[in-house]
Amino acid sequence: MQHRTVIPAIMRLRGAPLETITTEQYNDLIDIVYESIAPGQEPRMKKDEFMALPASPLELMAAIPIIMQQAGMVAAEPSTGEASAGR
Repeated sequence: MQHRTVIPAIMRLRGAPLETITTEQYNDLIDIVYESIAPGQEPRMKKDEFMALPASPLELMAAIPIIMQQAGMVAAEPSTGEASAGR
């Protein structure tokens, strides 16, 4: 993940409702998600390949909380798995 790209873009987008974001904020949203997944692909996913994926703006926005956790911007939520036996 490119922290120099992702963190400032998240800060510009923070709190903006999807239905009111500007073109610049939408471009930030695309860059945030792209820069968060592309480095993990081998070979690295190209931007035009990413843009061809069938992801909606709502799905891109839903990825932001997880990306923020991975970037260290928020604490990870505790696991909600089942309690250990014997408790």
